Amino acid sequence: MKTILLDIKKNQKISVAEDTQFVLADSRGFEEEFTLNLVFQKPGVASEVLGIFNLPAAEKIHLTTSSNHLVPGTSCHTYIKAVLNEKSDFDYRGEIFIGKKARQTTAYLHDHVLVAGDNIKRNSQPILQIETNDVQASHGSTTGRIDRNELYYLESRGLEKNKAEETIIQGFLIDLIKKIKDENVKRSVLDKLGLKNE
Repeated sequence: MKTILLDIKKNQKISVAEDTQFVLADSRGFEEEFTLNLVFQKPGVASEVLGIFNLPAAEKIHLTTSSNHLVPGTSCHTYIKAVLNEKSDFDYRGEIFIGKKARQTTAYLHDHVLVAGDNIKRNSQPILQIETNDVQASHGSTTGRIDRNELYYLESRGLEKNKAEETIIQGFLIDLIKKIKDENVKRSVLDKLGLKNE
């Protein structure tokens, strides 16, 4: 499976012709809504979408991912992780379309947010349109604050509060970064997010 780090300055519509991992990552907001539209017209093709964001204070991201399955035996797993700092705004819309001819399709949406500040806005909107049977499709979404027990544990080991929070945030994001198959792309994502290479 090849890995592509996508430019998120402009909307992307991609016909997926081979097994591909698409990576979206940033530590700033977007001025406009960004849409990634994947179209599956070749049987048996598999893809992953990894969206990894550390949103600064008062920034916003409006993101849409769409997987459109038109032929049998394709798959797309979408994983989104975002950290929201003070007054940030994260709006995610995940779309799965499985057409009448697309039997034996597998499509999942995973959307997880860690809240690291107050007065944030967070909206998650999964949309599944399935027009055939013999498919697997589902979605899951979580939102949670930094765990006070984890914070206390790290502070009791000598870390200052800010450093302890940074460690928890890195742990939350690194779990998804480890899924990136290409080491050069992985390093680029770590740089974009200002994280250490573990």
